[in-house]
Amino acid sequence: TSQIWPQPSFSDTGGDNIPNLDTTGGFFTFAQNLPLPENFVFGLPCGDGSGAEVDCSTSQAQPLALIIASDTPCVYSSSHTSSWGRYTVRCTLNPTVPISTGCQDCTLEFENGRGDIFLVSGVLHWSWNSGSWYLWPMDSLNYTVDYLNTILRAGDSLTVQWADFGLPVEDNLALSFVHGIDSDRGSWSTGKGRIRRGLAARDFTVYTRNAFMKLVPGQSYQNTQYVVSGRLVDVEQRAKQYVSQTFQNVVDAGDIAGRVITLWRQDNASDSDNIYTAVVGNSTCTNGVLICTGSTTPQQQHLPLYAIECGNISYIGFNAYFFSPLDSVDHTKQPWICDGMDVSIRPSWTMLGFFPTVNECTAVIDEISEYAYYSDSELFCNPPTAQPTTVNPTTASPTTASP
Repeated sequence: TSQIWPQPSFSDTGGDNIPNLDTTGGFFTFAQNLPLPENFVFGLPCGDGSGAEVDCSTSQAQPLALIIASDTPCVYSSSHTSSWGRYTVRCTLNPTVPISTGCQDCTLEFENGRGDIFLVSGVLHWSWNSGSWYLWPMDSLNYTVDYLNTILRAGDSLTVQWADFGLPVEDNLALSFVHGIDSDRGSWSTGKGRIRRGLAARDFTVYTRNAFMKLVPGQSYQNTQYVVSGRLVDVEQRAKQYVSQTFQNVVDAGDIAGRVITLWRQDNASDSDNIYTAVVGNSTCTNGVLICTGSTTPQQQHLPLYAIECGNISYIGFNAYFFSPLDSVDHTKQPWICDGMDVSIRPSWTMLGFFPTVNECTAVIDEISEYAYYSDSELFCNPPTAQPTTVNPTTASPTTASP
Protein backbone atom coordinates (compact mmCIF):
# COMPACT_ATOMS: atom_id res chain seq x y z
CA THR A 1 0.00 0.00 0.00
CA SER A 2 1.34 3.44 -0.95
CA GLN A 3 0.09 6.88 0.01
CA ILE A 4 -0.54 9.45 -2.74
CA TRP A 5 0.04 13.01 -1.58
CA PRO A 6 -0.65 15.56 -2.77
CA GLN A 7 -3.32 14.36 -5.14
CA PRO A 8 -2.55 15.13 -8.79
CA SER A 9 -4.92 17.04 -11.01
CA PHE A 10 -7.34 14.86 -12.97
CA SER A 11 -5.87 16.36 -16.14
CA ASP A 12 -2.33 15.29 -15.16
CA THR A 13 -1.78 12.13 -17.22
CA GLY A 14 1.94 11.71 -16.55
CA GLY A 15 3.82 9.21 -14.42
CA ASP A 16 1.70 6.74 -12.47
CA ASN A 17 -1.39 8.94 -12.35
CA ILE A 18 -3.38 6.59 -14.61
CA PRO A 19 -2.38 3.07 -13.56
CA ASN A 20 -3.52 -0.02 -15.42
CA LEU A 21 -5.64 -2.34 -13.27
CA ASP A 22 -3.19 -5.22 -13.61
CA THR A 23 -0.52 -3.14 -11.87
CA THR A 24 -2.68 -2.50 -8.80
CA GLY A 25 -3.78 -4.58 -5.83
CA GLY A 26 -7.36 -4.51 -7.09
CA PHE A 27 -8.72 -1.65 -4.98
CA PHE A 28 -8.27 2.08 -4.37
CA THR A 29 -8.89 3.66 -0.96
CA PHE A 30 -9.73 7.23 0.02
CA ALA A 31 -8.85 8.04 3.65
CA GLN A 32 -10.48 10.71 5.78
CA ASN A 33 -7.45 12.79 6.74
CA LEU A 34 -4.10 11.03 6.94
CA PRO A 35 -1.03 12.56 8.60
CA LEU A 36 1.71 13.59 6.19
CA PRO A 37 4.37 11.02 5.31
CA GLU A 38 7.58 11.33 7.33
CA ASN A 39 10.26 13.66 5.93
CA PHE A 40 7.80 15.04 3.41
CA VAL A 41 9.23 18.34 2.15
CA PHE A 42 7.35 20.89 0.08
CA GLY A 43 9.36 22.45 -2.74
CA LEU A 44 8.36 25.61 -4.57
CA PRO A 45 7.72 24.97 -8.27
CA CYS A 46 9.72 26.07 -11.29
CA GLY A 47 8.54 27.58 -14.57
CA ASP A 48 9.91 27.86 -18.09
CA GLY A 49 8.90 31.49 -18.67
CA SER A 50 5.72 30.65 -20.61
CA GLY A 51 3.44 30.37 -17.59
CA ALA A 52 3.78 26.59 -17.45
CA GLU A 53 5.16 24.66 -14.50
CA VAL A 54 8.13 22.42 -15.31
CA ASP A 55 10.37 19.98 -13.48
CA CYS A 56 13.05 21.92 -11.62
CA SER A 57 15.74 19.54 -12.92
CA THR A 58 15.26 20.58 -16.56
CA SER A 59 17.61 23.04 -18.26
CA GLN A 60 14.93 25.67 -18.93
CA ALA A 61 13.60 25.65 -15.34
CA GLN A 62 13.50 28.95 -13.43
CA PRO A 63 12.74 28.75 -9.69
CA LEU A 64 9.79 30.67 -8.26
CA ALA A 65 10.67 33.36 -5.68
CA LEU A 66 7.96 34.52 -3.24
CA ILE A 67 9.24 38.01 -2.43
CA ILE A 68 6.62 40.53 -1.35
CA ALA A 69 6.54 43.65 -3.55
CA SER A 70 5.13 46.25 -1.13
CA ASP A 71 3.67 46.93 2.27
CA THR A 72 -0.01 45.88 2.56
CA PRO A 73 0.36 43.84 -0.64
CA CYS A 74 -2.87 41.81 -0.52
CA VAL A 75 -6.46 42.44 -1.62
CA TYR A 76 -9.60 40.34 -1.39
CA SER A 77 -10.73 38.93 -4.77
CA SER A 78 -14.52 38.78 -4.77
CA SER A 79 -14.74 37.43 -8.33
CA HIS A 80 -12.48 34.46 -7.63
CA THR A 81 -14.22 33.83 -4.31
CA SER A 82 -17.53 33.70 -6.15
CA SER A 83 -16.21 31.49 -8.94
CA TRP A 84 -14.41 28.98 -6.74
CA GLY A 85 -16.52 29.12 -3.60
CA ARG A 86 -13.37 29.64 -1.53
CA TYR A 87 -12.09 32.76 0.22
CA THR A 88 -9.53 34.13 -2.28
CA VAL A 89 -6.79 36.74 -1.80
CA ARG A 90 -4.39 38.22 -4.35
CA CYS A 91 -0.95 39.38 -3.17
CA THR A 92 1.62 41.26 -5.25
CA LEU A 93 5.12 39.75 -5.64
CA ASN A 94 8.34 41.14 -7.01
CA PRO A 95 8.60 40.07 -10.68
CA THR A 96 9.37 36.35 -10.84
CA VAL A 97 8.92 33.49 -13.29
CA PRO A 98 5.26 33.32 -14.37
CA ILE A 99 3.51 30.12 -13.22
CA SER A 100 -0.22 30.05 -13.82
CA THR A 101 -0.74 26.70 -12.09
CA GLY A 102 -1.19 26.33 -8.35
CA CYS A 103 -1.50 23.70 -5.65
CA GLN A 104 -5.23 23.59 -5.12
CA ASP A 105 -5.49 20.90 -2.46
CA CYS A 106 -2.37 21.79 -0.49
CA THR A 107 -2.55 22.78 3.16
CA LEU A 108 0.55 24.97 3.52
CA GLU A 109 2.23 27.11 6.16
CA PHE A 110 4.04 30.27 5.03
CA GLU A 111 6.53 32.25 7.18
CA ASN A 112 7.71 35.83 6.55
CA GLY A 113 11.24 35.55 7.96
CA ARG A 114 10.34 37.27 11.24
CA GLY A 115 8.44 34.37 12.80
CA ASP A 116 4.96 35.37 11.60
CA ILE A 117 3.07 32.57 9.87
CA PHE A 118 -0.20 32.09 8.01
CA LEU A 119 -1.96 28.98 6.73
CA VAL A 120 -3.64 28.40 3.37
CA SER A 121 -5.86 25.59 2.13
CA GLY A 122 -4.42 25.89 -1.36
CA VAL A 123 -2.87 28.09 -4.02
CA LEU A 124 -4.85 28.96 -7.14
CA HIS A 125 -2.01 30.64 -9.12
CA TRP A 126 1.60 30.85 -7.99
CA SER A 127 2.49 33.91 -10.08
CA TRP A 128 -0.08 35.02 -12.59
CA ASN A 129 1.58 37.37 -15.11
CA SER A 130 4.83 37.15 -13.12
CA GLY A 131 3.62 38.95 -10.02
CA SER A 132 0.07 38.15 -8.91
CA TRP A 133 -0.13 35.39 -6.30
CA TYR A 134 -3.65 33.98 -5.76
CA LEU A 135 -4.12 31.96 -2.60
CA TRP A 136 -6.82 30.57 -0.32
CA PRO A 137 -5.99 31.65 3.25
CA MET A 138 -7.78 29.83 6.06
CA ASP A 139 -10.11 32.68 6.98
CA SER A 140 -11.86 30.37 9.44
CA LEU A 141 -8.63 30.56 11.49
CA ASN A 142 -8.56 34.37 11.11
CA TYR A 143 -5.93 34.33 8.37
CA THR A 144 -7.78 37.04 6.47
CA VAL A 145 -6.58 39.67 4.01
CA ASP A 146 -6.36 42.18 6.89
CA TYR A 147 -4.13 39.83 8.89
CA LEU A 148 -1.86 39.20 5.88
CA ASN A 149 -1.45 42.93 5.35
CA THR A 150 -0.34 43.37 8.97
CA ILE A 151 2.48 40.77 8.77
CA LEU A 152 3.74 41.15 5.20
CA ARG A 153 6.18 43.89 4.25
CA ALA A 154 8.05 44.89 1.11
CA GLY A 155 11.06 42.61 0.61
CA ASP A 156 9.80 39.72 2.78
CA SER A 157 11.05 36.44 1.32
CA LEU A 158 8.54 33.76 2.19
CA THR A 159 9.36 30.17 3.05
CA VAL A 160 6.80 27.36 2.92
CA GLN A 161 6.23 23.92 4.38
CA TRP A 162 3.38 21.49 4.62
CA ALA A 163 0.89 22.12 7.41
CA ASP A 164 -0.08 18.80 8.96
CA PHE A 165 -3.67 18.60 10.19
CA GLY A 166 -3.89 14.84 9.74
CA LEU A 167 -5.59 12.50 12.18
CA PRO A 168 -3.78 9.48 13.63
CA VAL A 169 -4.07 6.53 11.25
CA GLU A 170 -6.21 4.57 13.70
CA ASP A 171 -8.75 7.43 13.85
CA ASN A 172 -9.24 7.67 10.07
CA LEU A 173 -12.37 6.50 8.32
CA ALA A 174 -12.02 5.25 4.75
CA LEU A 175 -13.89 4.37 1.57
CA SER A 176 -12.42 1.69 -0.71
CA PHE A 177 -13.43 1.01 -4.32
CA VAL A 178 -12.74 -2.62 -5.26
CA HIS A 179 -12.23 -2.63 -9.04
CA GLY A 180 -10.34 -5.89 -9.63
CA ILE A 181 -7.13 -6.51 -11.57
CA ASP A 182 -8.58 -7.04 -15.07
CA SER A 183 -7.72 -10.76 -15.11
CA ASP A 184 -11.11 -11.59 -16.69
CA ARG A 185 -10.67 -9.25 -19.65
CA GLY A 186 -12.01 -11.13 -22.67
CA SER A 187 -11.64 -11.07 -26.44
CA TRP A 188 -14.14 -8.21 -26.54
CA SER A 189 -11.59 -5.89 -24.93
CA THR A 190 -9.62 -3.39 -27.00
CA GLY A 191 -7.21 -2.34 -24.23
CA LYS A 192 -6.25 -2.76 -20.61
CA GLY A 193 -8.59 -1.36 -17.98
CA ARG A 194 -7.28 1.52 -15.89
CA ILE A 195 -8.00 3.87 -13.01
CA ARG A 196 -8.22 7.65 -13.35
CA ARG A 197 -8.50 9.91 -10.35
CA GLY A 198 -7.46 13.38 -9.33
CA LEU A 199 -8.55 16.85 -8.37
CA ALA A 200 -11.10 18.66 -10.49
CA ALA A 201 -11.25 22.39 -11.08
CA ARG A 202 -13.56 22.69 -8.09
CA ASP A 203 -13.40 21.34 -4.55
CA PHE A 204 -13.92 17.63 -5.21
CA THR A 205 -12.02 14.56 -6.38
CA VAL A 206 -12.82 12.58 -9.53
CA TYR A 207 -12.57 8.79 -9.53
CA THR A 208 -13.39 6.47 -12.42
CA ARG A 209 -12.56 3.01 -13.72
CA ASN A 210 -12.10 2.89 -17.50
CA ALA A 211 -12.87 -0.23 -19.56
CA PHE A 212 -12.11 -0.32 -23.27
CA MET A 213 -14.18 -2.31 -25.77
CA LYS A 214 -16.18 -2.06 -28.97
CA LEU A 215 -19.80 -3.09 -28.57
CA VAL A 216 -22.27 -3.68 -31.39
CA PRO A 217 -26.01 -2.95 -31.06
CA GLY A 218 -27.66 -5.51 -28.80
CA GLN A 219 -24.58 -6.18 -26.66
CA SER A 220 -24.31 -5.19 -22.99
CA TYR A 221 -21.26 -4.75 -20.78
CA GLN A 222 -21.46 -6.15 -17.25
CA ASN A 223 -19.15 -5.06 -14.44
CA THR A 224 -19.46 -6.03 -10.79
CA GLN A 225 -17.43 -3.96 -8.34
CA TYR A 226 -17.64 -3.38 -4.59
CA VAL A 227 -17.46 -0.44 -2.19
CA VAL A 228 -16.12 -1.04 1.31
CA SER A 229 -16.37 1.56 4.08
CA GLY A 230 -15.26 1.64 7.69
CA ARG A 231 -12.14 2.30 9.76
CA LEU A 232 -9.01 2.65 7.65
CA VAL A 233 -7.15 0.01 9.68
CA ASP A 234 -9.88 -2.52 8.80
CA VAL A 235 -10.86 -1.53 5.26
CA GLU A 236 -7.75 -2.80 3.45
CA GLN A 237 -8.12 -6.40 4.62
CA ARG A 238 -11.86 -6.35 3.92
CA ALA A 239 -11.30 -4.93 0.42
CA LYS A 240 -8.78 -7.67 -0.44
CA GLN A 241 -11.46 -10.30 0.17
CA TYR A 242 -13.60 -8.89 -2.64
CA VAL A 243 -10.93 -8.49 -5.35
CA SER A 244 -11.42 -12.05 -6.62
CA GLN A 245 -15.20 -11.52 -6.71
CA THR A 246 -15.14 -8.63 -9.18
CA PHE A 247 -16.52 -9.58 -12.57
CA GLN A 248 -16.78 -8.19 -16.09
CA ASN A 249 -18.21 -9.63 -19.29
CA VAL A 250 -19.96 -8.74 -22.52
CA VAL A 251 -23.27 -10.48 -23.28
CA ASP A 252 -25.25 -10.63 -26.51
CA ALA A 253 -28.95 -9.99 -26.85
CA GLY A 254 -30.75 -13.17 -25.83
CA ASP A 255 -28.00 -14.45 -23.53
CA ILE A 256 -29.96 -13.44 -20.43
CA ALA A 257 -33.51 -14.71 -20.16
CA GLY A 258 -35.86 -12.04 -18.90
CA ARG A 259 -39.44 -12.02 -17.73
CA VAL A 260 -42.35 -11.71 -20.11
CA ILE A 261 -43.78 -8.21 -20.43
CA THR A 262 -47.05 -7.58 -22.26
CA LEU A 263 -48.64 -4.46 -23.75
CA TRP A 264 -52.41 -4.13 -23.36
CA ARG A 265 -55.09 -1.78 -24.74
CA GLN A 266 -58.19 -1.03 -22.71
CA ASP A 267 -61.24 -2.50 -24.41
CA ASN A 268 -64.33 -1.42 -22.49
CA ALA A 269 -65.46 1.80 -24.20
CA SER A 270 -65.07 3.45 -27.59
CA ASP A 271 -63.45 6.56 -26.09
CA SER A 272 -60.89 4.45 -24.25
CA ASP A 273 -59.40 2.50 -27.14
CA ASN A 274 -56.16 4.41 -26.85
CA ILE A 275 -55.47 3.72 -23.18
CA TYR A 276 -52.55 1.33 -22.67
CA THR A 277 -50.57 -0.35 -19.92
CA ALA A 278 -47.64 -2.78 -19.63
CA VAL A 279 -47.73 -5.86 -17.39
CA VAL A 280 -44.65 -7.76 -16.20
CA GLY A 281 -45.16 -11.51 -15.88
CA ASN A 282 -47.69 -13.93 -17.28
CA SER A 283 -50.76 -12.30 -15.75
CA THR A 284 -53.83 -11.86 -17.93
CA CYS A 285 -55.36 -8.39 -18.09
CA THR A 286 -59.11 -9.02 -17.91
CA ASN A 287 -59.92 -5.42 -18.84
CA GLY A 288 -57.68 -5.27 -21.90
CA VAL A 289 -56.79 -6.62 -25.32
CA LEU A 290 -53.30 -8.05 -25.76
CA ILE A 291 -51.32 -5.97 -28.26
CA CYS A 292 -47.79 -7.30 -28.06
CA THR A 293 -45.44 -9.48 -26.00
CA GLY A 294 -41.85 -8.55 -25.17
CA SER A 295 -39.15 -9.12 -22.57
CA THR A 296 -37.54 -7.29 -19.66
CA THR A 297 -34.06 -8.02 -21.11
CA PRO A 298 -32.56 -7.42 -24.58
CA GLN A 299 -33.41 -10.18 -27.08
CA GLN A 300 -32.57 -10.84 -30.72
CA GLN A 301 -34.65 -8.72 -33.14
CA HIS A 302 -36.08 -6.73 -30.22
CA LEU A 303 -35.76 -3.01 -29.56
CA PRO A 304 -36.57 -0.83 -26.53
CA LEU A 305 -40.18 0.29 -26.62
CA TYR A 306 -40.93 3.76 -25.18
CA ALA A 307 -43.98 5.57 -23.91
CA ILE A 308 -43.26 9.28 -24.44
CA GLU A 309 -45.39 12.22 -23.39
CA CYS A 310 -45.04 15.85 -24.43
CA GLY A 311 -47.67 18.01 -22.81
CA ASN A 312 -51.05 16.64 -23.89
CA ILE A 313 -49.78 14.50 -26.78
CA SER A 314 -48.32 11.00 -26.52
CA TYR A 315 -46.53 8.27 -28.45
CA ILE A 316 -45.71 4.58 -28.02
CA GLY A 317 -43.00 3.19 -30.26
CA PHE A 318 -39.35 2.40 -30.88
CA ASN A 319 -38.29 5.96 -31.76
CA ALA A 320 -36.94 7.55 -28.58
CA TYR A 321 -36.64 10.89 -30.45
CA PHE A 322 -40.20 11.01 -31.80
CA PHE A 323 -40.85 14.50 -30.37
CA SER A 324 -37.23 15.78 -30.58
CA PRO A 325 -36.48 18.67 -32.95
CA LEU A 326 -33.22 19.05 -34.83
CA ASP A 327 -30.75 21.78 -33.97
CA SER A 328 -30.86 24.43 -36.71
CA VAL A 329 -27.05 24.63 -36.94
CA ASP A 330 -25.54 21.16 -36.57
CA HIS A 331 -28.79 19.16 -37.02
CA THR A 332 -28.29 17.13 -33.86
CA LYS A 333 -31.37 15.91 -32.01
CA GLN A 334 -32.57 17.90 -28.99
CA PRO A 335 -34.41 15.34 -26.80
CA TRP A 336 -34.96 17.76 -23.93
CA ILE A 337 -37.37 19.83 -26.08
CA CYS A 338 -40.88 18.95 -27.28
CA ASP A 339 -40.97 19.95 -30.95
CA GLY A 340 -43.21 22.95 -31.58
CA MET A 341 -44.01 23.51 -27.90
CA ASP A 342 -42.92 26.05 -25.32
CA VAL A 343 -39.45 25.28 -23.91
CA SER A 344 -40.96 25.00 -20.43
CA ILE A 345 -42.70 21.78 -21.52
CA ARG A 346 -40.34 18.85 -21.09
CA PRO A 347 -40.81 15.33 -22.47
CA SER A 348 -41.06 12.29 -20.20
CA TRP A 349 -40.03 8.77 -21.19
CA THR A 350 -41.13 5.40 -19.81
CA MET A 351 -39.21 2.43 -21.19
CA LEU A 352 -41.77 -0.39 -21.35
CA GLY A 353 -39.38 -3.23 -22.21
CA PHE A 354 -37.84 -4.89 -25.29
CA PHE A 355 -40.37 -5.79 -27.99
CA PRO A 356 -40.04 -7.60 -31.34
CA THR A 357 -39.58 -5.60 -34.53
CA VAL A 358 -40.35 -8.31 -37.11
CA ASN A 359 -43.90 -9.53 -36.45
CA GLU A 360 -47.47 -8.25 -36.15
CA CYS A 361 -46.37 -6.29 -33.07
CA THR A 362 -44.60 -3.70 -35.21
CA ALA A 363 -47.60 -2.82 -37.36
CA VAL A 364 -49.81 -2.24 -34.34
CA ILE A 365 -47.24 -0.22 -32.40
CA ASP A 366 -46.46 2.05 -35.34
CA GLU A 367 -50.09 3.17 -35.33
CA ILE A 368 -50.10 4.30 -31.68
CA SER A 369 -49.47 8.03 -31.86
CA GLU A 370 -52.12 9.37 -29.50
CA TYR A 371 -52.82 7.50 -26.29
CA ALA A 372 -52.87 7.62 -22.51
CA TYR A 373 -50.41 5.38 -20.65
CA TYR A 374 -51.63 3.90 -17.36
CA SER A 375 -48.68 3.14 -15.10
CA ASP A 376 -50.79 1.30 -12.49
CA SER A 377 -51.32 -1.93 -14.42
CA GLU A 378 -53.11 -3.63 -11.49
CA LEU A 379 -55.79 -0.95 -11.38
CA PHE A 380 -55.96 -0.87 -15.19
CA CYS A 381 -56.52 -4.62 -15.48
CA ASN A 382 -58.81 -5.01 -12.47
CA PRO A 383 -60.77 -1.76 -12.09
CA PRO A 384 -63.19 -1.40 -9.18
CA THR A 385 -66.86 -1.98 -9.86
CA ALA A 386 -69.02 1.04 -10.60
CA GLN A 387 -71.22 0.49 -7.53
CA PRO A 388 -70.20 -1.18 -4.28
CA THR A 389 -71.69 -4.63 -3.72
CA THR A 390 -73.65 -5.00 -0.47
CA VAL A 391 -75.56 -7.83 1.18
CA ASN A 392 -79.25 -7.15 1.90
CA PRO A 393 -79.80 -6.79 5.63
CA THR A 394 -81.79 -9.54 7.33
CA THR A 395 -85.38 -8.78 8.32
CA ALA A 396 -85.66 -11.63 10.79
CA SER A 397 -85.87 -10.88 14.47
CA PRO A 398 -82.61 -11.31 16.32
CA THR A 399 -82.12 -14.43 18.35
CA THR A 400 -81.44 -13.92 22.02
CA ALA A 401 -80.70 -16.37 24.80
CA SER A 402 -82.84 -16.58 27.93
CA PRO A 403 -81.41 -14.70 30.85
